[in-house]
Amino acid sequence: MKRITTARVREYALLPVTAGRAVALATVPTMMFCLSPLGRAMADDYFDPAALEFADPQQQTSDLHYFAKPGGQQPGTYPVTVVVNDQELGQADITFVDDGGQLRPVLTPGQLAEYGVNVSAFPAFQALHEGETFTRIEKFIPDASSRFSFANQRLTLSIPQAAMNVQSRGYVDPSRWDDGVPAAFVDYYFSGAQIKNADEGESSRSNYLNLRSGLNLGAWRLRNISSMQYDQQRRHWDTQSTWLQRDVRSLKSLLRIGDTYTTGDVFDSIQFRGVQLMSDDEMLPDSQRGFAPTIRGVAHSNAKVTVSQHGYVIYETFVSPGAFAISDLYPTSQSGDLEVKVTESNGVVRTFTQPYSAVPYMLREGRGKFSLSAGRYHSGGESVRSPEFLQGTLFYGLTAGFTLYGGTQLARDYQAWALGLGRGFGEFGSLGGDVTQAVTRTPSGKRYTGHSLRAQYQKNFVSSGTAFSLASYRYSSSGYYDFAEASALESAQGQVDNRRRREELSVSQSLGGLGSLAVSAWSQEYWHRQSRDETVHLGFYSAWKGISWGVGYYYTRTSGQQKMTAPGHSISIFRWVVRCPTAR
Repeated sequence: MKRITTARVREYALLPVTAGRAVALATVPTMMFCLSPLGRAMADDYFDPAALEFADPQQQTSDLHYFAKPGGQQPGTYPVTVVVNDQELGQADITFVDDGGQLRPVLTPGQLAEYGVNVSAFPAFQALHEGETFTRIEKFIPDASSRFSFANQRLTLSIPQAAMNVQSRGYVDPSRWDDGVPAAFVDYYFSGAQIKNADEGESSRSNYLNLRSGLNLGAWRLRNISSMQYDQQRRHWDTQSTWLQRDVRSLKSLLRIGDTYTTGDVFDSIQFRGVQLMSDDEMLPDSQRGFAPTIRGVAHSNAKVTVSQHGYVIYETFVSPGAFAISDLYPTSQSGDLEVKVTESNGVVRTFTQPYSAVPYMLREGRGKFSLSAGRYHSGGESVRSPEFLQGTLFYGLTAGFTLYGGTQLARDYQAWALGLGRGFGEFGSLGGDVTQAVTRTPSGKRYTGHSLRAQYQKNFVSSGTAFSLASYRYSSSGYYDFAEASALESAQGQVDNRRRREELSVSQSLGGLGSLAVSAWSQEYWHRQSRDETVHLGFYSAWKGISWGVGYYYTRTSGQQKMTAPGHSISIFRWVVRCPTAR
């Protein structure tokens, strides 16, 4: 058998190789390679574009390898519709490059800023040189992505909501603000009384007139407050204050020139004549006024975020995958936890609680408020000095619900500095405190140094409808004087009683449809006398069919040991509707 086999092999080997047999022999190993796993792995369809060049074989062949893969397209610049977080922003010419068989957009930080991205919040963009581009947005903004639909010519960017410069609800561009029409007006209040003494048969008459007039011209507002008192013996006209004011839109502030008052949030308010520039909340959208916490979270898909308080939905929005931050909640009550519900696109729901409580001067995260005042102090008394002064205050909302604030008062013989911090503690209420250091020099050369500590607490009990507020002012050293007290030192008024301690308490209780009950009290002590001032007020207030009314009880004791107790009542008709039959 071996010989026969060998002979056959030799016989086959000696057969003449014709052209047909050569093709057949060459085809066999090729087919075996293609059918093997290795052959299938290495196979790749390719069409030689040179086969299309029939007319001129020397003509340069077009590069068509981008189209060799499904969905492949030629890189270049295309006019596309830009979509950011499902919102169309318009048409733009965007350059695309090939990246692993996909077209990726070539972008710049400036383009993203135009699309509303908060570029400054991401350090990776700062490493780029001016004019330098990038293609992978996810390397610069976590959880961001880009998708290009060549068929629809749409570039879709998905960017986490926390990375966007979100426009607050109710925002109106300042360029659309209107200063109004030129106008002049006068508001007045007049009261008069005639008193008759039955025993002596005499009568007297007294009258009071208050005028508030104004003139509006462009952005400027001129205002005046005057009053007149007259009776049978005399007439007295008094101009209380006159000022000129206008808005400063770029600073969201108000400029006032003339007679006005300093803000009383850090230092006690004083009247002066001069110039004042201060933040004006009226220029902010309603959703940015007052205090409301910033709600932060993470969405795993295109999700719906719902915020509720006391069982009512107060906010709802849709966010893209990634981190989100909600900072435009409308201010509601000054306390009351917020329930946050995140509903993912697959139906999964996650909930968490955002504690919420605030003292009056707290600000939203990232927001600032300032005031600058310069002029001459107006004491209202002829014997008190009227020094020139400068006052500045600043508030700023920090993260985690903190608000940092401070200020200074500077005059030739008086300097004061204040620094404070406030924070909400959710169900435990909110607490704020500050310290003020003051240095006073008198005309005779005496020097006083002291400090003042202030604390303020506030808490609302939602379930019972009770609002509780307590503020305590303590002047820990006899050398502390506020600006008004320092200006009165060594004046014709004699000894100045600088305050040592002051406590305030305020409690209000809602009684539902019946009305509300309010109790307020304050007490004040001085350093140079043993007496104290006290005031207590108890009141009940209600309304019925457009008529508001209230009753109260007052107790007051002054430093001169004078006591006064008096019941009181008030009735105010703020709506009166008369319905008349109409002819048919």
